[in-house]
Amino acid sequence: IAEWLSDGERSAVCLKMDERHRPVKLRKVVLGFPSSDNQTEFKFDLTLNYKIASIIQTYSDQKPTLVFCATRKGVQQAASVLVKDAKFIMTVEQKQ
Repeated sequence: IAEWLSDGERSAVCLKMDERHRPVKLRKVVLGFPSSDNQTEFKFDLTLNYKIASIIQTYSDQKPTLVFCATRKGVQQAASVLVKDAKFIMTVEQKQ
C-alpha cells in the first residue's frame, strides 16, 4: 500500500498499528458472493461494483467506510459506480 500511495519520488511510509492504538474499535464486515461458471473474473468484478452502495448503506451506520479492491483499475471502476449510486443517498449539502 505504501508503494501504491507513493508519489514516485519518495516512498510513502508504512506504519503497522494494531487496534490497541485506535480510540474507536473498527467494525469489519467480510462478504462473499458466488460467481457463475460462465462468468469471467472481469465480469464478476464489475457486477460486484453495483452491490457496493447497498452494502455500505446496510453496514456503515452513516459512518466513513473503506472498500478494498484488488487493483487500481478496480478502484477507479468501483468509485465511478459509487459516484452514480451515491447521488440518491446524499443530502443537497453533500452534493454541493
